[in-house]
Amino acid sequence: MVRSAKQVYRLTGRAAMYSPGAPSLGNEIERRFWQQIATAIPAP
Repeated sequence: MVRSAKQVYRLTGRAAMYSPGAPSLGNEIERRFWQQIATAIPAP
């Protein structure tokens, strides 16, 4: 359900939150790193 900025303000008392979009490639590399640490697989 799409709400206008005015409706969001009335419901929450503040402006709508900013959406940063898709995570950067750096986050994907970091996620894979920690996944490998958790499974005890050495990083390449």
